[in-house]
Amino acid sequence: MQTKDMSAEQLRTKGNEYRMGMLEGGEGYNPYAAELDRRADLVEAARPRSAADVLRDLAALDCAIARESGTYDQARIDALRAELATLTTPAPAPATTWTIETTLARRAEWNGWLQAQGSKKISVSRIIAREREVGWSLGDLRAAVAAHGIK
Repeated sequence: MQTKDMSAEQLRTKGNEYRMGMLEGGEGYNPYAAELDRRADLVEAARPRSAADVLRDLAALDCAIARESGTYDQARIDALRAELATLTTPAPAPATTWTIETTLARRAEWNGWLQAQGSKKISVSRIIAREREVGWSLGDLRAAVAAHGIK
């Protein structure tokens, strides 16, 4: 069976067997570990980049070592700075576009849901699930209430 056809658990098991047998418990090239690393790299490449990722790349490119070694690339640095600007620019809060009627209706809906939960403590995961269900967050509601001056 080729490594590409194996599950992650099979790769871990075979990788441990290979390390203990062929490598005698030591280090060296392990095709099973290499396949796990390749899969992890694919997952990492598919993950959306955060501002921290862009800053890390920018710091590596825009430094004295890059200038001295000849790997300084101003076009790449400009592209990273533009990407960073888009990642750090806050999106407009949807609460500012809510009318006072919408805000009051959503506040009543949220409070009704809270009362339906009873006196038990509500976990953060249940609040997040509720926010996804209704399509807006408690933070959006709080911002709209503050923007309209509702007490």
